[in-house]
Amino acid sequence: MKHSLVGVLLGAGILLTMGARANAQEATILPGPSTPAVDLGAASLVACDAPVTPRIWFGGDYLGLWIKNAPLPIPLVTTNNVNGQVGALGESGTTILYGSGSQNMGTFSGMRLFTGTWLNQEQSLGVEAGGFWLPRRTAGFSAFSDGKVTLATPFYNAGYSYNKPAFSEDAGLASITFGNVLFAGGIIVNNTTELWGTEANVVWNLRRDERRDLNLLVGYRYINLDESLTNQIVADGRNGASPRPLFVASDSFQTSNQFNGGQIGMRQALRRGNLTATSIVKVALGTNHQIVNIDGQGTQTPATGQNLLKGTTAQFRGGVFALPSNIGRQTHDEFAVVPEVQLNLSYNHREWLCLSVGYNFLYWNNVVRPGNQMDHSVNFSQGLGGTLVGAASPAPLFNTTDFFAHGLNFGVEFRY
Repeated sequence: MKHSLVGVLLGAGILLTMGARANAQEATILPGPSTPAVDLGAASLVACDAPVTPRIWFGGDYLGLWIKNAPLPIPLVTTNNVNGQVGALGESGTTILYGSGSQNMGTFSGMRLFTGTWLNQEQSLGVEAGGFWLPRRTAGFSAFSDGKVTLATPFYNAGYSYNKPAFSEDAGLASITFGNVLFAGGIIVNNTTELWGTEANVVWNLRRDERRDLNLLVGYRYINLDESLTNQIVADGRNGASPRPLFVASDSFQTSNQFNGGQIGMRQALRRGNLTATSIVKVALGTNHQIVNIDGQGTQTPATGQNLLKGTTAQFRGGVFALPSNIGRQTHDEFAVVPEVQLNLSYNHREWLCLSVGYNFLYWNNVVRPGNQMDHSVNFSQGLGGTLVGAASPAPLFNTTDFFAHGLNFGVEFRY
């Protein structure tokens, strides 16, 4: 859909350009004796937002943006170097390696395309459309052990009322030496984010003179935020004097936010020579369709004899934080507000070409994000294909928070 958006915007810009040139050819005016000559030297100094008739515009920006960190409210990976300790929270020597904070997603490299045209000769009424895309970006954590270093995923065991590592003694521990049995393995956590959106506006010019342009924007906006958090734990008990099974547990938390709403805004341009300073303030009000999708998978392969893997792999529904009690899909529709501020400084390199640099800030007040949907309380009786006994934990959560994206843009704009 994002590639279709790019094609539509580029196609619209080309059609508008062809239409403008066609109109110019059909409406050729022969100057009379009193018609003043056109000063091409003066025309080449027109700033980006100076009134020129007729006019269409289209262009694009490179976006270098940062977003609000991905929330990780619960600890996901711990270690403990004290002999006999298993990495549970509250144990002497336990250190949290990942979680209980947030994940910096780094810098997103994206793009924005836009096009528009005035609908009348006075340039008092126009339309414009645009969209942006921040491609999917992944950030996370991984840790591995040969069994000599404790590595665990702790949770609150709903059946006992104290913290224990990810697996019980019978199932083994991820990457940890437990008793006389050596377990090797690793824990891999990945966070992904993708953000994109479109908008279309009617433009009313409220004021225009040699130094200032003031326009009212009224239109429609759509924004889509897709994110995921996956947690995979591998415990390999096939080595050692008493081989245990190879066990893999995977949790998947996916969220999607789809905003639809009307928006209103103002765009002001202040000109001085070939430079134009533009400020755009918009606010969109509408409905955010929120989706939380939780899934988990587990596999266990029996081992017989040292370094010998035999038997049939068994598959189970559920991992560690995603078990039958919370696996599933939930949807909510909530009112949301999305304001945006853009500040740009542009230079009129040619009459038909403008170069710009600027800053963007976008805020979204009501979204769901994956890390906030993880319940730290786990009743592992339902794990490994077992039947739930006791509290239905983890519970299916639906926690909301806010979101923002901000950063720099570098753009080019063509005008005809």
